[in-house]
Amino acid sequence: MRRESPKLPIAGTSRTSTRTTSRRLSENSLRKARSSGSTNARGEAAPSRPSGRPTDTRLIRTEVAAAAARKRLLYARYSGWSQGTKRYPQGLVGPAGEEAIRRAIRDSGALQPAASGAGEVNTLLGVTLPGPLDSADYLVPFDTKGLPQSPVTILFEVKNLRSWIYPSSEELYQLLHKAMVLQNARPEQPIVPVFVCRRAHKTTFWMSQQLGFVTIDMGIQYVGDVEEHEALEVRNELHFRDLAPGKGPSLRVLDRLTKTLPDTSLAVAGQWSATASDPTMVTLIEGIRRSRKRREHDRLVAELRRANSRLGRRGGW
Repeated sequence: MRRESPKLPIAGTSRTSTRTTSRRLSENSLRKARSSGSTNARGEAAPSRPSGRPTDTRLIRTEVAAAAARKRLLYARYSGWSQGTKRYPQGLVGPAGEEAIRRAIRDSGALQPAASGAGEVNTLLGVTLPGPLDSADYLVPFDTKGLPQSPVTILFEVKNLRSWIYPSSEELYQLLHKAMVLQNARPEQPIVPVFVCRRAHKTTFWMSQQLGFVTIDMGIQYVGDVEEHEALEVRNELHFRDLAPGKGPSLRVLDRLTKTLPDTSLAVAGQWSATASDPTMVTLIEGIRRSRKRREHDRLVAELRRANSRLGRRGGW
């Protein structure tokens, strides 16, 4: 058997000297703690606190409560702009977005409004719509030889919301249902639905390309005629980075109306005509528009995706 060699004490040390040294260090630490006031009721050294943080929990609670109250105040201000008040029953945000689009339509010079000032329309092409459009206009495209083509009817729906727009968003189907009713009543007329919002997810753009409508996200949320400093407080403190006072015009919409839509309107109108003439798509879009329960809404949207794929379209939205 292998014998272990006995452990010898380190030269110059002993157990007694080690205990003495430890006791002296503890006494020195306690003496320093007492002189600095960092001891507990029994005279023991209190544990150290992280530096740079307030030690009074009441102060922390007060600061948190003040910050929360400030957030509530600012969000109440924004809600008054978006949801309406006694003075502005329709709010300021919705009408500001609509006016930003109407100004872009008027400034573009490419569209002929169906109503004065590119305003709201309830009847179009002799058809009473199942709800008003925010604007309706006529566009005359030109071919590569510069010859005018058949006029295209452009339908506008504006949703100036904080929430992003997805293929399942119910706001989309307000426009699609109106456009479908008009297209089936006037099947020979080229029609292009245009949906305008603050921000849209990329799948919404894929959906619009396949069904045959146009999505434009402004990248700005106009809030109307409010005090600039109030708008800046809401934007900066609630992190609504794209919020802006005023009513436009929307430069992004103006760009699409002058540079893109004249060249693509007939192709988009043809795609929309194919969608609106398919009985399954018609039934599903109408069902989605009329659905009141979220589960039923989601089920019909899933059916619409499958019906779109059966038409040989790519899907993915």
